[in-house]
This record gives sequence, C-alpha cells and structure tokens, in this order.
Amino acid sequence: MFNHAAALAGEVLPAEALAEGLKALVLRSAGRPDQFGARTPDANVFAAGIAQSQNFLPAVAEGRIAVRPWLERVDKGRVHFTDGSCSEPDAILFATGYGLSLPWLAPDLAKTLNFDGRALELHVHTFHPDLKGLAFVGLYNLVGPYLPVLELQARWIAYSLAGLAPLPSRAQMEEGLAACRTMRERGQQPVLHELAVTLARHAGVEPEPARWPDLERALLFGPLSPISFRLHGPDRLDEAPARTQAAAEAFGAIRGMTLTAEELQMRNLIGTRSAVSA
Repeated sequence: MFNHAAALAGEVLPAEALAEGLKALVLRSAGRPDQFGARTPDANVFAAGIAQSQNFLPAVAEGRIAVRPWLERVDKGRVHFTDGSCSEPDAILFATGYGLSLPWLAPDLAKTLNFDGRALELHVHTFHPDLKGLAFVGLYNLVGPYLPVLELQARWIAYSLAGLAPLPSRAQMEEGLAACRTMRERGQQPVLHELAVTLARHAGVEPEPARWPDLERALLFGPLSPISFRLHGPDRLDEAPARTQAAAEAFGAIRGMTLTAEELQMRNLIGTRSAVSA
C-alpha cells in the first residue's frame, strides 16, 4: 500500500476513487472481516479504518479474540456493550495511543508551535516560519514505517541549512501550517508514502521513473526503501539502482519490468503527474 504510485494517485484522483481502490486492495489482500467472524465494517474504508495487524483476523477465526460492539458502561467487574450483551473480563486495556512529552521545549516556543500535548503545528511537520534555524524530526504519529521518512526529513533539514535545497518561503510555510491545522481538526495522521514523497521533493531527491526506465516498476510499485531516494540529488550513490531493484524484489516480489494489468492501469492514471515530476 505504501508506494510511490499510491502517493501520486492521491494527487490526481478524487477521494471516492482512492477509497474504493484502497478498499479493493485490502479486501483482496486480507479478505472481509465478517468472513472471519468479525463485525461487518462501514462501507467507506476511511470511516471503517484499517487495522495494521496481520494476526487479528486469524485470531478472531480461531476464537482467541471475541469481537464486541462499543462499550456502554462498566459496572464493577461487568462490561456492558451497546447491543445489550455483557462480559466479565479479567482486565481492560485502554489502547489510547501516546502523548507527546517535550519537557525541554521552552513555554514561549510551545505556544508558538501551538503544542497541545499531542502534536506540533509545523510546515510539513518540520519547520515554523517564526522559528528560524529550528527544525523538528519525527514528532508525529505516522501510519507506516518511520525510518525511511525520518531519513528523508533529516536530509531535507540538512540540505536546507547547508544551502543545498531552498528553504520554503514564509507564504509556503503559512500554507503548510494551515494544512497542519486542518489535519489536526480532522484527526488525520500523516501516511508513509505521502509524507515520504513530499519530503523527497523538498530535498530534491524524489525518484523519477522516467529517468530510470529499467526501474520504473520497482520505483512506482516497490517499497519506498531509503536507497530508492539515492538515485540522484545530493548524496546520490552509484549502487542505488541495483540496491533499489533488490529491495523491490525482496519486499515487493517485483521481478522483471513487465507491469501487471492493474499496475498498467494505475500508471496510466498517474502518467501525467509522473511525467511532470521527470
């Protein structure tokens, strides 16, 4: 799910089309939850949400996890659910996520960053127009693996401070802050492929399939491996093409240059955007 093609598709396709495509991918990969004995999800995949656990549905099917509706109330040791059923569990685990603790952040900086104990208000989760020379890495709740994104974010900061990449203008940062506020209001989290491609563009290292025809399939539909962002730009590596292909084979089972019918359809949908990138 977390690949370059998905990021480009998000820029050209309407939300409804993205939702249907994601839903089809999830169902094809994992099956319908109700087939395993879980509850029937909302028809809108964004409303239903996605559990990134490969072991959940098999555990439901095996009877090791019993799926219940929302809690109505807890009365001593008994839990009452919204469908009228109840249970007496041994323990209740509150999976509420994490808070963001920044004890080293001065109160005036926290106020500028609109820090609320959960997130900071930043342009692309990195810079603030009123805090020149200060940047942040990794202070967000990412959907997907962190390490490729952290490296790209660190490279963008280093290149900007070293003059190898232009710093965003104040107007661009103000626009980024507005986008950050909108995400917070909607309860949205940054997603690996979208944030990785955005950071790579700012750093000047976004992989360009048109420049690497032998790697087109690996770059569009393979994993967003850190080495795939070393094909050109600052800190490019001579071995990057071979290692990018190796990563696509290992983690995406992508061998050969021939696109599947589904991949070809996706490439045609995002063709205009990928050609512009080149």
